[in-house]
Amino acid sequence: MRPQRRKFELALVDIRRCLVDPPVEDRVDALPWAAYQIGRFVKVLASDPERTRALIDTVRAVRESPGPGSTVAETDLMKALSSIAYWCADEMAEGSPPDAEQRQEVLRELSRHATECLGFRRSRDSFGGRRRSIAFEILARASPHVEVPEAIQVARSIVQSGSGNDFHGAIQFLLERFQDREDSPGASLEEVTTCLQGAHALHQTRLYQRP
Repeated sequence: MRPQRRKFELALVDIRRCLVDPPVEDRVDALPWAAYQIGRFVKVLASDPERTRALIDTVRAVRESPGPGSTVAETDLMKALSSIAYWCADEMAEGSPPDAEQRQEVLRELSRHATECLGFRRSRDSFGGRRRSIAFEILARASPHVEVPEAIQVARSIVQSGSGNDFHGAIQFLLERFQDREDSPGASLEEVTTCLQGAHALHQTRLYQRP
């Protein structure tokens, strides 16, 4: 396990180095390639809150970078965070693993970052809608194990608007959350109605998109 963690730490160093001093001969591809390597470590990170926090800090740094390749790199890193959430939730759905407390903490860290992404705005952000969509994907996977009230309000607002690049992610999040918690007090009539309206709008959109 330790060699794997050491390799992960070196991978983060590579990303940071590309942000500060990208190689002259490969400025466009160096950062995306370094970010892509993180995908090898998602299973290990699913039970490692400390290194997951380090990854999230690196994702923020990439998000704030105006440099070449930053959008592609952030896409891969957000997908890696979503994969970590998947492996956390998948293991916990099978019962109570020995490292359940660590996995729960990882899901909390991921949920906090995903909720932060929902509120992040800047001008000329070509990745904004996609970022929020992946954030909703993370929240959908974490929501059976973590409370995410702020995200629910944002998702309802997006679904009620009926448009946007993040519409699909928002409706999927609400639907999955409702299905997971349909017997809980949090699954209100308002939420059910929002889910049904959003699912209908999504269905109509797909019908019109057919060739």
